Amino acid sequence: MTVLDVGQGLAVLLQTARHNLLFDTGPGEAGRIVLPQLAGLGVERLDTVLLSHHDNDHDGAAASLLAGIKVGRILAGQPQSLAEMGLRGSACLRGQSWVWDGVRFDVLSPGAQEMAADDNSHSCVLRVATRQQAIMLSGDAPQAVESELVRRYGPALGSTVLVAGHHGSKTSSADDWLAALHPAWLVVSAGYLNRYHHPHPSVLARVQQAAISVLRTDLDGAITLQLGATTVPSCYRTAARRYWRAEGDCGAPPAAGRGL
Repeated sequence: MTVLDVGQGLAVLLQTARHNLLFDTGPGEAGRIVLPQLAGLGVERLDTVLLSHHDNDHDGAAASLLAGIKVGRILAGQPQSLAEMGLRGSACLRGQSWVWDGVRFDVLSPGAQEMAADDNSHSCVLRVATRQQAIMLSGDAPQAVESELVRRYGPALGSTVLVAGHHGSKTSSADDWLAALHPAWLVVSAGYLNRYHHPHPSVLARVQQAAISVLRTDLDGAITLQLGATTVPSCYRTAARRYWRAEGDCGAPPAAGRGL
């Protein structure tokens, strides 16, 4: 799992032995950020692109991405938005499931008959499980959706890695959600000094109280987690140190002077 550094947005690459899935594309033009990062990782084809919901920071680079790389299929939490972007794909719906190289992918939300007033509530929620570990991605799903998933699935939501909902906004990552998932790692994809002040201090406080380790793209750069018998993190800022950057280990708490 690699959480690409796309600034204030989200793009997560999930790789099994023979398959690649990109969850969201981040904003802007894919040729500026996403495509070079995929090329650097040796990715020449995406079997699936999953767009959690229709918001620029999640699917803004979708059209330019498809112009620059081969894609097998597109799933979208709001499939009606695909036509607006000149794309063709299918709805991302609860109950969809597939297995790649022994890794199981399950879509937990939204349901086919569920009508939501806001875009965030349409977010496609994906759980990816190996034999020993699991990852949860929820786009910008708000706490109401989290609570419904807890009610529906309970302890079956358990995941080693949680990608923070809505970039660490206070509208997501509620206590009941964290308790049900019981993750060891929380990964926040947010822009450096972003105007929304993500991740929110209340979220970080809840996570700290639950003794969950935090990784942040705004502080750590692109983040890779290899899931096997254990979870092994790697952060670009640590792997590619520069003399003008303050020293810091992967996932270290923010420190005074820790900047770009």
